[in-house]
Amino acid sequence: MPLFFAMLMTTLLTSCGTYQGNEQWRRSACNELVNSDERAQCEEEAGRSESEYKQDVEEALTN
Repeated sequence: MPLFFAMLMTTLLTSCGTYQGNEQWRRSACNELVNSDERAQCEEEAGRSESEYKQDVEEALTN
């Protein structure tokens, strides 16, 4: 059952719609940061490509 759940989550989290929604959410969260250095780092991470995002999700689910 855990393997099925992990595969389901991978499919859901790596879909394009999910990525676009998460990207918008991450960017809006960055705007709430007061520290300009932290905000800049957050915005850089929020602008990652979809393939980088998918790779990070897959690595998180396998670890």
